[in-house]
Amino acid sequence: MPNPCFYESTWPIRWRDANSHGCCRPSALLEFFQECALEAPEKLGLTPDVLSKRYGAFWMLARVRYLLTLPIHWREEITLRTWHRPPKGMVLCRDFDILRSGTKIGEAMALWGLADLSTRHLINLGEVPELSAHTGGSLCRSAPLRPLPAPEEMTMAGNFSVPYSQTDRNGHFNNARYADLICDYVPMELWDGARFPTALQIDYRGESQTGDQLTLLRSAGEQKDVFRFRGLGADGTRRFDAMLTFAEE
Repeated sequence: MPNPCFYESTWPIRWRDANSHGCCRPSALLEFFQECALEAPEKLGLTPDVLSKRYGAFWMLARVRYLLTLPIHWREEITLRTWHRPPKGMVLCRDFDILRSGTKIGEAMALWGLADLSTRHLINLGEVPELSAHTGGSLCRSAPLRPLPAPEEMTMAGNFSVPYSQTDRNGHFNNARYADLICDYVPMELWDGARFPTALQIDYRGESQTGDQLTLLRSAGEQKDVFRFRGLGADGTRRFDAMLTFAEE
């Protein structure tokens, strides 16, 4: 069996990455996952220029989930170790270990696809041999990342217009900014420093671009410290689903 192929990068928790109690914000973690997931293929030669010229495609995130067993604080450093599983059809599953001082304190999983630059449709990853040749091997997990089930009852939380400042290189609402959006609609008492966001999953169901109007729905609170969200476009189509879970420090 070939040796496992993985990539590591270390990230300091900066002033801007922490909330008023010094706890790392969910959006900062998503930024780290995103950058790490984009850097890893570049080490295989799949730079943005190569993807564009050879395959006419760019990376698009479809779903992400993380789980922490301990909170992460300002001025700490975390190391992300990531690898991808053998590609299946149009989906690439990427696993992460989250390490602090060499000790695992969490893990994450993300589903990525390569979207055609012109049509935005996903391409078959079997056409990208670099991915099949460099997987995580024995590191690969088997658990799937399933979509979030719909909660039974949701109420309107608010409206949001996507600003230019929160879009990315692909021209759409950046995946990490969704975490900021839903955190703005969590009761303030949960940010009291006694609890921390231990888990987050976001299912990205449609692109949102500058100026798009989103309606945010929130669950009525099916479980303590668990909050469910759904974002709808102006035409009523689902743009994203999310679940944020808190735990005591």
